[in-house]
Amino acid sequence: MEFQKPGDEWWEEAQIRFRRYYLNDFTLKGQFFLEKVVNKLTRPRKHPKSTVIVGKSQWFTLAVPHLMYILKNEKKLRYLKRFFKYSWAPDEFFFQTLLYNSPYREKIINDNLRYINWDNGKSSPKILTAEDLPVLKASGKFFARKFNTDIDRGVLDRLDEWILP
Repeated sequence: MEFQKPGDEWWEEAQIRFRRYYLNDFTLKGQFFLEKVVNKLTRPRKHPKSTVIVGKSQWFTLAVPHLMYILKNEKKLRYLKRFFKYSWAPDEFFFQTLLYNSPYREKIINDNLRYINWDNGKSSPKILTAEDLPVLKASGKFFARKFNTDIDRGVLDRLDEWILP
């Protein structure tokens, strides 16, 4: 899984997402105004000093021991769920934080095994086409994002030809 930790550039910008209150689970009129009021009247949220918050990409691949650790640690799951409930994009922090604060910290490989091209500078990654195949093949990644068959239908067929015998 991919993660950044305190001190890393992404994390420094992203920490506002769990320091402020976000009412994502609610759909109500004036929701964003209410968020502003709540955040104006309350102090920034703090996580316990015993937990290091890490995160970045919500895309990840787990080994069986990591999955078993998650399934067997309901107490930690409940604690993190409660902490991240009012965060923005908690899926980019939750599992990384859980495993980073576990006996498996040193075994985590900081790579989500996805090829995603953010060079376009937009909030959504570049749509991959046949022109991207050489870089995609050389990336060593198991998964890729983002494809759109309305833009390039053949790129997925060419990937199938490359991957499947």
